Amino acid sequence: MPAPKRLVAQLLTYAAAPADRRDALAHWQLGDVDERQLRWVLQGGLGPLLHYATRKQPDTIPVAWRERLLSETLTARVRHAERVDVACEVIEICAREGVPVTLLKGISTSEEFYPSAYLRPMADIDVLVPEREYHRVESVLKAAGYRPAEQFPDAEEQHHGPPLRHPGRDVWVEVHRSLFPSQDEFSIPAVFRSESIAVNSEAHSFHGVEALRLTPELQLAYIASSWMRDLMLSSIQPSFLASIFDALFLVERTDATFEWTRLMAFTGDDMATAALHALVSYLDSRGLVETPSALRAELAARDMIVGSVQLRIIHSVLDHHLIGGRAWHHAIPLPVVGRYSIRRQWKKRVRHRH
Repeated sequence: MPAPKRLVAQLLTYAAAPADRRDALAHWQLGDVDERQLRWVLQGGLGPLLHYATRKQPDTIPVAWRERLLSETLTARVRHAERVDVACEVIEICAREGVPVTLLKGISTSEEFYPSAYLRPMADIDVLVPEREYHRVESVLKAAGYRPAEQFPDAEEQHHGPPLRHPGRDVWVEVHRSLFPSQDEFSIPAVFRSESIAVNSEAHSFHGVEALRLTPELQLAYIASSWMRDLMLSSIQPSFLASIFDALFLVERTDATFEWTRLMAFTGDDMATAALHALVSYLDSRGLVETPSALRAELAARDMIVGSVQLRIIHSVLDHHLIGGRAWHHAIPLPVVGRYSIRRQWKKRVRHRH
């Protein structure tokens, strides 16, 4: 008896299709999908996306799932509206101080790339302000009633301070001073430094207020690196699925304008390039994204951290665990970018000695 088709894989296929043909191309095979896979999707916050994706074929949804998916959808709509209100308030508070705000992660990608913004799961709001303005922004937010989470290690080398929440709203805000912690391997590439962010950000209207977003090319590089960093630090979790959907919806929405050559200008011999290589090659090899063959070859040539064998292992682990809905319970650490690279481990030790 063949194994039931993975639920997440069906959702990825839906997300990868052209927006004007997604519903027509969707061929759902949910009858044999087991309850474990549904739980994985719900834990990853993707219940609303599944409900939305099957809205034109509601009879394909097993009866036992329908009430849960509807409940998840209604909750997601309300929660996203709350996040929008808080994000607008934070942007306006910063604007009065003359501080530009760059939207990061879910609050940015949900509004820019998803079919409906509430479909993108997120736990909080992430915004970036210039490092020199961080303490002033934190102070004005506290003056406006926002209170920090307790017992948070607010060290200067961290890339954001304690999450903030207004007592009247159940939404946490993380104010970033940089994209990655200062001592982190992903903070080293020039692409994620303030100078690069400044020239690779664009002004957008966010529900009537002006904010900045990363360009699609820098956004994809950031998605890949933050996703791989999460996998390195926390192994396999269903919440890490969101980044793959971010990448798919981004590439599909910007297909006509996305500049792959501009993306390649960001790459070099570093962890960011290795993370980008792992994500793009995975999406391409699974038929979800079609990238120029010359780009794939150049990306592989520039990636001096992950070899072809390790790349196949990473892809297999993603298939079986992250997409397949199985947590990593093995004794050895998860094989992610660079973990078993002798060259990378040597460079880390040399760097730490200095």
